Amino acid sequence: MLIWDLLIFFRCSISLAINSEDNEYLILNSKGIPDHNSCAVPPSSTIIEGSYNFRIPRTPTKKAGDPATFAATNLGAVGFALNGVPIFNPYDAVCCDAGLYELEALDLCYAHPNGPGGMYHYHVWSECLAPCKERG
Repeated sequence: MLIWDLLIFFRCSISLAINSEDNEYLILNSKGIPDHNSCAVPPSSTIIEGSYNFRIPRTPTKKAGDPATFAATNLGAVGFALNGVPIFNPYDAVCCDAGLYELEALDLCYAHPNGPGGMYHYHVWSECLAPCKERG
C-alpha cells in the first residue's frame, strides 16, 4: 500500500449569509477545512468535515464591566479564521499554553484536530492564514 492510498483530500468551503431581514447578525457557514496543507495522525487524531454556523454581530460592541469578573472562555471555538476554521482559546484541556504544551501535536500551521473529534483548529496566529488562497 502506498502512502497516497492513506491520504484523504477535503476542500475548503465557506459562505457568508446576509439576511436582509436580520439587522443584527451575519451567518458564516463552514466545513472547518483549511485552505492550506494540514496534518493529522490517525487513529488518535483525524480531520473531519464539520458543519459550523457562526453568528456574527453586525454591530459588535465591547463588553461592559470589569474584565476580572468575566467568565473564562470555553475550551471550544471562540472565533474563526477567514478560511472558516475555528480558533480555540490559547489553552489546552488543563489550562496550559496550548501553543507550547501541544507543540508535538501541531502541524506546520500551528493547528491540529482535537483528537478523535476531528475539529481542526488554531490556538495561535499562523503564517498559513496570511495569504488568501481561495475565494469563498
